[in-house]
Amino acid sequence: MKNKAFTLIEVIFAIVILSSSLVVLLGLQSSVISKSLRDRNQTYAMLIGRNILAALEMEKEIEEQDTTETAYQLLKDLDGIDKDDPEEQELYNGMYVNLKVEEWENPPEVTEKIDLLKPLLKRIYMRVFWGETPEDQMEIVYFRENER
Repeated sequence: MKNKAFTLIEVIFAIVILSSSLVVLLGLQSSVISKSLRDRNQTYAMLIGRNILAALEMEKEIEEQDTTETAYQLLKDLDGIDKDDPEEQELYNGMYVNLKVEEWENPPEVTEKIDLLKPLLKRIYMRVFWGETPEDQMEIVYFRENER
């Protein structure tokens, strides 16, 4: 009579294969979660950058500045947010913005043709960041016509 049961070695081998498969699947899941969080933060950073640029466009004259603040506080200072909304505050939680506004020098060929007292453009440099690594930041450079 033949014994049709599994031996102990077969059972141990099956458990090893199953456990190694689970380890690989869990590793893939953590990678997907970290990429999803990075993509979400980049989307929020892009939206914050657009909101700040829209608020700056509403200003008639932009003063030169170099400031680093939370995204929520900077938008409040620029009148980009009307009220103290906890949901809005939570959306921008952990996001910081370094904003530099400076006059951009006219190209020499423009200066030769036209005698200008002020530069034609202002350069707006914005860095939205939520961590220390280069993957945890977004940089935006924008030029706006200077008021004459």
